[in-house]
Amino acid sequence: MKPYPVIHVGSDGFRVSSAESQLVSWSSIRRISTYKMDLVTTDDIRLLIEFDGTLAGMEIELSEEQPGFDQLKSVLEHHFDFQLGWWEAIVKPPFEPNQSVLYVRAEQPAGEGATRSSRPR
Repeated sequence: MKPYPVIHVGSDGFRVSSAESQLVSWSSIRRISTYKMDLVTTDDIRLLIEFDGTLAGMEIELSEEQPGFDQLKSVLEHHFDFQLGWWEAIVKPPFEPNQSVLYVRAEQPAGEGATRSSRPR
């Protein structure tokens, strides 16, 4: 199995080391969801990040096995105000399907200024 690309986290966003590596700004993130992938003998927690703006229609899937994942997870938890206990809720019970939406940017009404964020409950 090839090694996972490294996740690099900065103050303005993150990038994943790959041939098409580019900075993904925090403001371009539209939705973050998570799910548990059953790999028979282990589980792998994944984040699926969807974008808007210049990256509209694109998404990236990141594995807990990737170098830099823990740092990204920590920054995302605080920056997007994830619900407390989300990680434990996805991890348990082991080997059972589990998924959750962690963040969805609220729609901006026409003519209004700042975009609000929301966290699904």
